[in-house]
Amino acid sequence: MTPTPTKSSQIKTRSATVNKKASSPVNMDDLHHSIAEIRSSQIDMLEQCKAMNLSQNSKLAELLSSIDFLKSQLVEIRSENTTLRNEIATLNNRIQVLENSTDGSSNMPQLIQELANREICARNIIVHGLQESSSNDPTVRIASDIKLLGDNIHPINLTLPQDLKLFRSGRKISGKP
Repeated sequence: MTPTPTKSSQIKTRSATVNKKASSPVNMDDLHHSIAEIRSSQIDMLEQCKAMNLSQNSKLAELLSSIDFLKSQLVEIRSENTTLRNEIATLNNRIQVLENSTDGSSNMPQLIQELANREICARNIIVHGLQESSSNDPTVRIASDIKLLGDNIHPINLTLPQDLKLFRSGRKISGKP
């Protein structure tokens, strides 16, 4: 079995045949036949070029869409990077403020003391206008004041804690609440 020649080798062979015949008079049929073969090979080459062009155009479109996607991601990354840089700058400023306090020492003991005072005062109340007991015995007077205070806050659905301590602010003036 002999291999079939390709179109290009056929064209070379035919052109060689035409060249051999060039020394002899050219027949019109041979000339038309040669021109038809050349046209046929040109049409085949054009079809191959068109197919390659379509293939490359589709690949180019894919590349362009990939580039657009990467551009959008790059914009998002830049935005996120800017946000993170701003947050880092803010945190660095806060660290500097904490490290460079006014007296150079830590404010922690002051903060702890403030929190302790707030916890102590969280359950304090001031009662104004409550009639005090007239007893001279402090125990009786405190018990009477606690009962009177409990009776006054009962209508608003409040109860007094068990470890209640009462302190009078100001001087006791008889007949004044």
